[in-house]
Amino acid sequence: MSSKKQPAKRRSRTPRASPPAISREDLEPMVLEVFGALGTALSRHGLGRAAQRELFRKSQAIKAVKPASAMHLNQIRPLGDLLTAWLEEMPYLSESGKPKVLPITGRGATFETLAKRFLPGRPLGQVVEAASRFANVGTLPGGRIALYGDMFVDLARTPLSVLAQMILHVKQIVDTCLYNSELPQGAAGRTERIVNHVIRADEFSKLVQVMRPQIHDVCERLDRLLKSSAEEKPPKPGNSASAGIGVYVYYDGTVEHVRSRRGKSRG
Repeated sequence: MSSKKQPAKRRSRTPRASPPAISREDLEPMVLEVFGALGTALSRHGLGRAAQRELFRKSQAIKAVKPASAMHLNQIRPLGDLLTAWLEEMPYLSESGKPKVLPITGRGATFETLAKRFLPGRPLGQVVEAASRFANVGTLPGGRIALYGDMFVDLARTPLSVLAQMILHVKQIVDTCLYNSELPQGAAGRTERIVNHVIRADEFSKLVQVMRPQIHDVCERLDRLLKSSAEEKPPKPGNSASAGIGVYVYYDGTVEHVRSRRGKSRG
């Protein structure tokens, strides 16, 4: 006599208990810290305290804030895909496997072809200017353009891009932390992790050199995974959003300490 296998019971997710209310006494120093950190950063971008107060009051009356940082960066980030194609696809490589010096205009293996593919709708002159500013790309006589480095797009080339990157980092980290905090107890959330130890500044400088290639390799693998998923199942309006990882390395030293080290390194 055979017995039927009983279906496995699903574990019920325990709803996360409502967090206790935070007292004003506990909340105030953290709010002052975040306002102070953002205020200092905005001051370094040329926005004085009076202007910050005015814009903060204005923000309180806005229900839906426009994602200005993502909109700005989305005009630059496709350059990375353009440079990757230039570095990896056969029509754009020489016999030695190095990226060719390309004609800027025309059909076939030209910069214009890459620009239309990765930044459609953008005037060609704007794409050339952006590539020359944010990547190791330069124009040559005779209407040609050359790639001198890798596919790295350096957002630190303009203050506005630095500010946009900073704001987007803050927003995405906040969204991830809040998402995880609101999940039922035991549910798998989005990866959110910090690894840190107290070390000397000179040791940190050495470790950065070790960490950089490892982080680069992980990001490249995940970028290809995300890209292949998007190509296999193209996103549809309404049920799709930007997804990825954000990685940063930090050293929590004071501004004065960092400035003094920079001064010594120049001497």
